[in-house]
Amino acid sequence: QFTIIDEEAIATAELIFEIFQALNVRPSLETACLLFLGLLFDSRHLLLANNKTISIVHQLVELGVIYSDMIKLLSVSMDRPERIARLKAAQRSTLHEFNGWLVAISHTSAFEASACRALIRLGADVAIVYGQTKDGVRFSARATNAVAHETDLNLAKDLMEKIGSIMHGEGGGHKTAAGCSGIDNLEAGLDLSLEILKNKLSSKSKLPNSE
Repeated sequence: QFTIIDEEAIATAELIFEIFQALNVRPSLETACLLFLGLLFDSRHLLLANNKTISIVHQLVELGVIYSDMIKLLSVSMDRPERIARLKAAQRSTLHEFNGWLVAISHTSAFEASACRALIRLGADVAIVYGQTKDGVRFSARATNAVAHETDLNLAKDLMEKIGSIMHGEGGGHKTAAGCSGIDNLEAGLDLSLEILKNKLSSKSKLPNSE
């Protein structure tokens, strides 16, 4: 058993593709399509892609992947419960501003990650949505490209791993998309979130027209 960690990777699919390369194994078309879908999803349809991501996309296309077909597979209509969760998250959100950066925090009973994405699209620079059930607490967080490029905030390392720990659980993810789960200490997790975000975002003013 071993662990592969690449903090600069945009998607897990990048690591899997590199394993194929290291073993000098050519992925089948079906595998290439699955890797492509993983890249598209984790990179928000390539909005978060870097040069390595684009290079892998090019190689997967050369293996026979058809980009338009992959986009169609990810274009699934949102069902009613998810739409309701997004609307409730927007309605319940509280807004905080740190040196020009807008942070939205809200809660739902489900679809926390989707609600986070909705808050980002509504204009937040950082969004945190939490949910509490009989099994414990879940947090999901998202940040814009501007936050990733203009600050040193890493949602996984700086936020979700620490919140997960304080809630007697665990957390992880990427620089702009992360989550955690725990069994208690919800309020402590929220307080720590704001404290970390204030410290990280207050050190660097948001540039005009940053999106």
